[in-house]
Amino acid sequence: KGKVRANQILDTIKKIRKSGIQLTADMYPYMASYTGIGIVFPDWSKTQQQFKIAKSTRRKELEDFIRNKVNL
Repeated sequence: KGKVRANQILDTIKKIRKSGIQLTADMYPYMASYTGIGIVFPDWSKTQQQFKIAKSTRRKELEDFIRNKVNL
């Protein structure tokens, strides 16, 4: 299923590109892969307790870190 479907998708992308439309794709097609929202938080604020402390003692640093991670 996976390889067949991947080839179908690639063929569709090629046809669309041949028609003059610029099309890209960036999805990793492995269903078991997952990156959670935790990736945008610094290591020193990952647990619930650490986050609570960071909010009260390092809030500006925490905000800056998260904004930088999500490009805001």
